[in-house]
Amino acid sequence: MLTRLLGGRVPDPTNGDLSATILVLVLSLFIGTVLWARSRSNSSIPIVNDYRGDLNRVKAKQEFLYNAQGLLDRGIKAYPDRPFRIITAFSDRVFLPYAWIDWIRKHPDLDHQAAVAQDFFGDYPGFEAIGAFNDPNHFVVDLVKKRMSQITQSMLDTFDTHASSFLDRSFGASASFHDVSWHDVSWGTLCFKMTASVASAVFSGPTLAQDEEWQTLITLHTTSIFNAARALRSWRAYLRPIVHWFLPDCRACRAQLAQTRHKLISYQLKEEDANSVLAWTKDNQSPDAAVVQLALAAGAIHTSSQLLQQVVLDLALASSRRPEVIWDLRKELSTVLGESNGKLVPASLAKLNFLDCCIKESQRLKPQTLNNLERVALRNVTMPDGQSIPRGTQVAVASSPMWSADIWGADAEKWNPYRYLGSNSEQRHYAFGMGRFICPGRFFVAAEIKVVLVRMIMGFHMRIKPEQLTERRQCWETWLGRVEGIWF
Repeated sequence: MLTRLLGGRVPDPTNGDLSATILVLVLSLFIGTVLWARSRSNSSIPIVNDYRGDLNRVKAKQEFLYNAQGLLDRGIKAYPDRPFRIITAFSDRVFLPYAWIDWIRKHPDLDHQAAVAQDFFGDYPGFEAIGAFNDPNHFVVDLVKKRMSQITQSMLDTFDTHASSFLDRSFGASASFHDVSWHDVSWGTLCFKMTASVASAVFSGPTLAQDEEWQTLITLHTTSIFNAARALRSWRAYLRPIVHWFLPDCRACRAQLAQTRHKLISYQLKEEDANSVLAWTKDNQSPDAAVVQLALAAGAIHTSSQLLQQVVLDLALASSRRPEVIWDLRKELSTVLGESNGKLVPASLAKLNFLDCCIKESQRLKPQTLNNLERVALRNVTMPDGQSIPRGTQVAVASSPMWSADIWGADAEKWNPYRYLGSNSEQRHYAFGMGRFICPGRFFVAAEIKVVLVRMIMGFHMRIKPEQLTERRQCWETWLGRVEGIWF
């Protein structure tokens, strides 16, 4: 609101813009007080974590940070068929019943990209990578939907080459292994680095994908954006237009964007970069090639690595407890690869049905967030129960129905990839979102993860360390050993 009052400009006090700074502070205090008072009284939707005397909502926000799942469970139990509100670190958020997901999916005035930009401050300097997804010109979203969702042979070859190269560098070339050689693996760190390397080979080209400085820059910027957003949320909304200039994480975001721009200005595209997104954006005179690269990294690297990490952990556990899963996977992979002389081709991906089942099951039990189908109301919206939510209200649906026994059966909390064979889970499984705001990069992510998993399943034997078999899933480390040939 304040940036609109100032003509779309965020004043920079570090450049001596003192009068604008004072104006912002005065207006902020007034508007913030009015909005705060209205927010506590303008809705009949019950609040799960609203406490008497918690004027600054410190207790409510702390409870959300440390017990978000508990608050969601409490809200669903108390209001199973109606909306409820939770005070979050972002803002007040209205959680809608699972039964309304079709209404949410189709409603034209509920927008996902605007919600992301609002949550992650896409209109602030340094956060341009987030703002790019809500750009009215839709350059980045269209790029992902129309170009990167078309999985080509060149793209698969790039994935395959860089995944195999990364695994060889990490564990030694396959020719040097004649017996199974076990390694203790800090899988989370390794998975993040591998995903960044494989994805950036398509984003920025093979040369920059092997450039340590570039890899550090794009991965660090993604982390900095999330850290900076978290830091900004700890401040009152009316103070954020000022304090972001001084917060270390926000300053880091601006500095990293400047470094990225400087590096790309001096970078000369190589012949092997011809099929990269970077080459395409430069040829098509994109608004800002650096912002495009950082936007792709922010949208893909963390989410892809978290999903890949969990799938491998689940497969490693299956090796010990459900070995038939690994046998069936290797049988499927051997058959599909055999049809194309051992090479992954675009047609291969659609035939990897059981591998897809394993990925979906890991994603179902451990989605990226505790809520999904996040939207913001672009104007006043009347809900199915007749209540109205004002423009700017954030809504979402809890992810917990994806492991509900009422929806998935008695074994809902167990990892069972066989449940998808012969069944349609589209309406029940919404980890990638639904409707017009379904994740635009889901085909790219699926192709990348499948290529990596094919190489790992056919080239490695995976086990959870025996002493960790009874520990929580999040704490598992994996044993990896290269195997010669295919095991059946």
